[in-house]
Parts: sequence; structure tokens; C-alpha cells
Amino acid sequence: MFRKAITDIELKGDQISVSRSLDISLSQAEQQIAELSYSGVGLSKDPKVEKAKLLPFALAFYYHLFSQRSIPTEKELFDRYVSFSGREEENEIIIEEERYSKTGLRARLLRTYPSLIRDFHLYLMLQESNRFQSVGYSLSKDYYDGLDLSLNHSGQAFHLSVYLQTKRSAEFKKKKYTRHDYIGVKEIAIPLEFNSMEKLGQIYVCTDAHIQTVLHKIELDSQS
Repeated sequence: MFRKAITDIELKGDQISVSRSLDISLSQAEQQIAELSYSGVGLSKDPKVEKAKLLPFALAFYYHLFSQRSIPTEKELFDRYVSFSGREEENEIIIEEERYSKTGLRARLLRTYPSLIRDFHLYLMLQESNRFQSVGYSLSKDYYDGLDLSLNHSGQAFHLSVYLQTKRSAEFKKKKYTRHDYIGVKEIAIPLEFNSMEKLGQIYVCTDAHIQTVLHKIELDSQS
């Protein structure tokens, strides 16, 4: 209907939102993922960067998806994040007049990069499975309410979160439970092990078996 795949522009109150077709199929995403380079293994942590409250890396990731309709490379993600959050001067990134090590910030971003890809890949898997009435993701709900992917199955709403079975991921998940109120939320939490996932290039992603696990947990919920 409109040019550049824009499907709608909506004004509501003091907000303006733009909708556009995603135009990335699961098979296309998997091809992109298989071609990505990943250099985030074993990078040193910078204490100041690790403690800093920064803009979510997901903001740059999903904006790139929106604007380019492709999965960002690690360089594209880092460059876009810097353009969103601050500016670069020599080997430092200045965010709200605070100086951070460029290598430290890049290391922190790259530790998150595979999970951002994995979540988007899972979204496409759920969407194309045709087993759910709707599948959704909201960055705002993720950041402010701690709610990841949303699912609707047989008229029931669920929120799905997947996380690696590592000490770091378990600690992050525990923090989310203390920061957010999950009363009344039907959450399906799926811990992931590397040997249960498929490796596309250098990135581990979920498989059809994980979709079946989600459906099984929904079935158990309906019987309780």
C-alpha cells in the first residue's frame, strides 16, 4: 500500500508510531545467522562498564531490524549502539558525559549479542510454527516489565523466556524476578543447554524440540 514497506503511521496522544513489514522469513534469518562472525568469546570485563546502567543493547538491535530489515553484524550493532547512546573519542565511549572503555563496552555488548539473535530466531520459529494465535515482542515490556516473548494459545496469554543454563544467566534471571512483579503473569521459562541447540555458524539457536517443550508446558498449565 505504501512505499518502503511502511504499512501504517499512527498518531496517538503525544506519540507517533510507524509500522512496516518485517520481510525476514525464518529461512532467511538462518542464512544470515550462519554467515555472521562472532568475536565475543573470552573478552575481558571492564569493572566500570559492567556496573554501569546503560541503555539496553536490544534497542540498537531491534532498531536495526526495523530500519534495515536484517540481523546486524556485531560491528553494525556496536556502531548503532554508540550512535544512540553517546559518542566516541579515541578509545573511549562518552555516555551522558561519563567515559567508558571502548573495548570494555564492546565486550559487554558482544556477550549479549548471541542471546539477542537467539530470541529473534525463536520469535520467527514460533511465528512460523502456526501453533499460536499470536506471537509478539515489545522492547518496552521487556525492559520495564521484564516480559520477553508474548504468546497466545487457545485464548490464553503467556510470556516466554529462554536463558542459558549458566551461572551468569541464572543470576540475571534471579535479578529479573526481584526487579519486576510477575503476579498474574503466566510465564514459561525454558533453560537452554548448548547440547540441546543447533549451531548456525557461530551462534547457537533453538530447535523444534524447544517449541514442543513450550506446547507441553502450556498443556500442563491448562490441566492445573
